Amino acid sequence: MTWFREGEELDDEDIVSKVDYTTSKLLIRKASLSDVGTYTCKFESEDGHKVEAEFVLYIYKGPSFHDTTIYHEFLEGADGVVLCMVTGQPAVDVQWLKDKEPIPSTHRSQLTIRSVVRADYGEYVCTAKNKIAESSATFMLHVFEPPEVFISGDQHSVNVGERVAVSCNVTGYPQPDLHWLNKQNGQELDMAGRIHVLDGLLEIKDVIPADGGLYSCMAVSTSGNASRDVSIHTQPGPPHYLTVTPGPTSVLFTLKTFPINGGTPIKSFVLQWRKNAIEKWEETIVAASDVLAITDLRPYTKYTVRMAALNNVGRGQFSIENTVRTEGKREPDSPAISTDQAKVEGNSFSVPLEQSDNGGSPLLHLNVKYKEEAEKSEWHKMQLPSDAKSVNLKDLTFGSDYHLEVEAVNSNGSSIPATFNFTVPEQPVSSRMTKGTVAGIVMLIFLVVFLAVDATCCYRNRCGLLMAVAGKLSRWKDPGLKKVEEGEGTTNGDVTLKAISKPRRSIQQSGVQTISKEAGHLTEVTCDKAPLTKNEKLHPTTDA
Repeated sequence: MTWFREGEELDDEDIVSKVDYTTSKLLIRKASLSDVGTYTCKFESEDGHKVEAEFVLYIYKGPSFHDTTIYHEFLEGADGVVLCMVTGQPAVDVQWLKDKEPIPSTHRSQLTIRSVVRADYGEYVCTAKNKIAESSATFMLHVFEPPEVFISGDQHSVNVGERVAVSCNVTGYPQPDLHWLNKQNGQELDMAGRIHVLDGLLEIKDVIPADGGLYSCMAVSTSGNASRDVSIHTQPGPPHYLTVTPGPTSVLFTLKTFPINGGTPIKSFVLQWRKNAIEKWEETIVAASDVLAITDLRPYTKYTVRMAALNNVGRGQFSIENTVRTEGKREPDSPAISTDQAKVEGNSFSVPLEQSDNGGSPLLHLNVKYKEEAEKSEWHKMQLPSDAKSVNLKDLTFGSDYHLEVEAVNSNGSSIPATFNFTVPEQPVSSRMTKGTVAGIVMLIFLVVFLAVDATCCYRNRCGLLMAVAGKLSRWKDPGLKKVEEGEGTTNGDVTLKAISKPRRSIQQSGVQTISKEAGHLTEVTCDKAPLTKNEKLHPTTDA
């Protein structure tokens, strides 16, 4: 007799089962869900008779929880997932409860909470049951809320000497700690002093310009940090470290450092002046980026002057009063020409300028004029802005000497001209050789060669263009010759034909005829290539 489980034979050493052959029974001790299956008993007798029987084994188990975490923490806004790991046979039915109330549609091994909120905090119970038994597991869910800060306004404007208060509230879980920070100096504020904090309220008594700026309310907890800034604005402080310089008709204010701005940028300054204590103050407002100067004053006159800064809140305190006497009117000094840095490149010239004393009145512009160092040359004039750093001249004449003059001009007149002489060198040969120049040189060379060849031809062989031109000119000068040649007209003298004493052969080769008139007689020299007569062919002679 042999026992099989799911087709595999069970031997006697199996720790799960034991076969009792006397009773033909299979004994399974401490049965578990893993013992579920189909068992077969096969019997074979000595005479070969075979019999088998099949049994199906079912094992039931009540709900059992395992690998289950019962404490969970989530940050507000995140998705929360709580697992209820439970097994049983037959299958178990799972139900979730919160505060002893069922949670609908959660009949499974997992609880999911989308976007956890503070109200989701509490105790959760997972119940599991089947037809064998019922069991439950309890879970504790904590929800942490990140800190959030609320303040009574992001910006507060207050006059110097007044009181300002800003409240701050913080929320979160666990409850965050509240701190106020002065962002000007990085110090945390406490409950004591003119600037103090009590129960989240920031209070500043008797505001001064240095109190203006940024303050921050901070919330700090284990679930995170948060902060909000608040701006406190007040009037700026008085100008310190101030220098006052008189000019002919002006007073210039110079600040080494800007005043305390009161928490918002200084946009302009109020400049005031008066001649004596019984007069009212006159004033002008100048942008902080401009020259801080009072203009249009009387020369050689004593004035009392002062200044104050302006921001979005209003005007700050005035500086201490200064008494000055204006100077006399005068023209500016000549601008300085940096001769050692002058440059000539091609037919362009540049030289740096350095501004000098403006004569107590702002410069209006610079007058520049230059001309060639040649007779009857004309001045070229131009005007530069008062802050020009250099003079730049272009399209100058190569190989020329130039004279330059520069004047500074203010409302009182012009300075003595600053002068400078410079030379533009000759233009390099390579730069003058244009295509047209090269073509002209080639044509000139060709013409010279042609004339040389033609002259050689005329001299040696009595031929060529020059010989033809000479013949034409000869005929044109003596009209009567043309008539003689054509058989017309008469002459006042005898016409004598003379032949040059040369071999006829050489005369025939020349191919040129010349007729000249000497002492009333015509002399003809001919060397035309006329065909020889019959007698000449038979009796050649050497004399003409």
